[in-house]
Amino acid sequence: MYGLAEGKYKITPKEITKAKEFIKGHMALSLEDTKTINGFFGLQELLLKKVETPKEVVEKIDRVKIDDVYEYAKSIFKAGRLNLAVIGPFDDEDRFRKLLY
Repeated sequence: MYGLAEGKYKITPKEITKAKEFIKGHMALSLEDTKTINGFFGLQELLLKKVETPKEVVEKIDRVKIDDVYEYAKSIFKAGRLNLAVIGPFDDEDRFRKLLY
């Protein structure tokens, strides 16, 4: 995660295209259900106080660039701010601590 935020992990154009197409496809399929459509518009109004059409959302997704992903990752993945929950008996705490740093 930090590797992405620090630019150590390089996102390829193929990866970002695949991610965008997945998100758009998932959204299109989910909006075939009336309940989901109501949720799509209702949550926007409730949380954002503005409503965007599916077409507008797709246009925003299409405008996302690789640098946008890096910038967003930097704002989310910051040292000391990640948490991890593990269930089960484990003796080696360092094994999991390494995942956070």
